[in-house]
Amino acid sequence: MQPKPPQVLLDRGSAAYREGRYEQAAPLLQEFADRYERHPRFPNVLRMLSASLVYSSRRDEALDVIDRALVRLPEDWDLRLIRGHALRLSGRNADAAAAYEPLLEAPPGIRAQAMAALAEVRMRQGQHDAARALLDRADLEGLENSRLDLARAGLVMGNPEERPDAIARLTTLRDADRIDRELRPGLLAALGDLLDAEGRYAEAFEAYAQSNEAAGGTYDAAAAQARIDGIIAAWTPERIRSLQRWGSDSARPVFVVGMPRSGTTLTEQLVGRHPDVARAGELRRMRDVVYALREELGGELHERADAITEDQMQAASGRYLEALDEADASAARVADKMPLNLMQLGFIAALFPNAHVIHCRRDPRDVALSCFSRHFMHDHPWTTRLGWLATFTRQYVQIMDHWRAVYAELDRPPMLEVFYERVVADADAWAARMQAFVGLDAAVADVGVTSDAPTLRADQVGKGVYASSRGRHTNYEPHIAPLLSGLGDLVDRYEADLADGD
Repeated sequence: MQPKPPQVLLDRGSAAYREGRYEQAAPLLQEFADRYERHPRFPNVLRMLSASLVYSSRRDEALDVIDRALVRLPEDWDLRLIRGHALRLSGRNADAAAAYEPLLEAPPGIRAQAMAALAEVRMRQGQHDAARALLDRADLEGLENSRLDLARAGLVMGNPEERPDAIARLTTLRDADRIDRELRPGLLAALGDLLDAEGRYAEAFEAYAQSNEAAGGTYDAAAAQARIDGIIAAWTPERIRSLQRWGSDSARPVFVVGMPRSGTTLTEQLVGRHPDVARAGELRRMRDVVYALREELGGELHERADAITEDQMQAASGRYLEALDEADASAARVADKMPLNLMQLGFIAALFPNAHVIHCRRDPRDVALSCFSRHFMHDHPWTTRLGWLATFTRQYVQIMDHWRAVYAELDRPPMLEVFYERVVADADAWAARMQAFVGLDAAVADVGVTSDAPTLRADQVGKGVYASSRGRHTNYEPHIAPLLSGLGDLVDRYEADLADGD
């Protein structure tokens, strides 16, 4: 196949980038960057490529592209700013702060964005006074940027006296259509959170719906169902046993899985109170391992599972364990809280027969509403519509039913089912139980729940275990009829399981 002319790649890649189709933009821009580095638009392509990778949640790849680009363009402010964003969105707050701080002396446009992003980092580190000082400086310098408005909204979220002014400002910006397209979903979600905190639930729901509309994206439910059916058919106890002989005997991995917003962060923090447990956050290494195998096998992993070789299994386990070493080489256990690793629990059972899996469960109405009210960038398009949320929840329940049955037949640790409502009622007891489950004597130290976890909202940092979001769906029942109808019997089933849980 002949390479595409530079202008074709540039036009298509730029159009996809401008429209927010970052997954489509990235390969076009990457091909341009690989082939036409002497083109006069090359630096701009690197910026768009880096941002596309960041917004596609491919942040390690983005950092690699940026670091190589900065060798050639060391003073490129935009690239340095995008590098900070990649670090921040990966939860590497200290590294992100170090990247942003030199940009506080950059030209005004870059400086405003760096101040806002650094203020968010400081909030996530629990340094609210430092965040306020940065935003006050931006005001004194007359800087204006949607990212500054987003940071201000986060700063005042927990302050009832300041919330009305923040709501008025964001409402004015929204109604005047003066919000940057890229930041519009996040700012509208922040407006929803402010309104929610004020008890203005109808207005909050409207803001959340507008946020999701601005985020765009589509969810092909039929394709997702076909994939799940394929995974279930492929990963049987027999298939897993046949591959386990090539798996690693390491017991270090602890996989914390579940629906996003089901309590995976809280679970990771509680099990991580033990001094021999490291918290690695949402590792993308398993995804990378699966993608690499997919390329080698020439098809989806579940479609080609019978072709996996001993060398591939050993390489895959070694690559994943490298990520655990990068998190903490000395820890006896390392918790990986990537929620949707649940799709790979068959491969994980084969790859690590001694690993532990903790399944986080929560009232499906609260989980779905929490997903709907949170801007996930471009990770989970199914969160942007109530009907899609109901469909995805059913598919999640289907695949977890399969894994539960499969794990019960295997000679390996079973899954530990953790109910969010029970955990928030007695966090210490559940921390000890989780630690015992992963093979450690209970040693609960109060060091985990104030972490600057990247999935916590800034106003939640340092608040410890709280139960205020339990039953939150009741505030929105007049507005979520399509969700409630779609969930149907799943609610009754969850309540029965919660009541029967030991």
